Amino acid sequence: MQAPLIGAVPGCDIIDVSTGRAGIFAPPDHGLPPDGILAQGGTDDPAPVTWDGDPRAIIAARNAAQVSNFAHWPEQSAHRGPPRIVTLT
Repeated sequence: MQAPLIGAVPGCDIIDVSTGRAGIFAPPDHGLPPDGILAQGGTDDPAPVTWDGDPRAIIAARNAAQVSNFAHWPEQSAHRGPPRIVTLT
């Protein structure tokens, strides 16, 4: 899911004007759209986005697809090491 900040934020120098499009995304794999977009709203449309597809397609992709996000999750720490905790003050 992506829920962007949209519109003007008067008085905020960091976020003066934002633009975006809400969407629901999945890996572009077997049984899912080739671009990975399950649903999307209009540009700068402040409305919810829903997807009424079959959640079994996402479950199948997690278990046996080419992307296999969860199957390869442990490999990430081998490349980057354990997470570092930083205290913000």
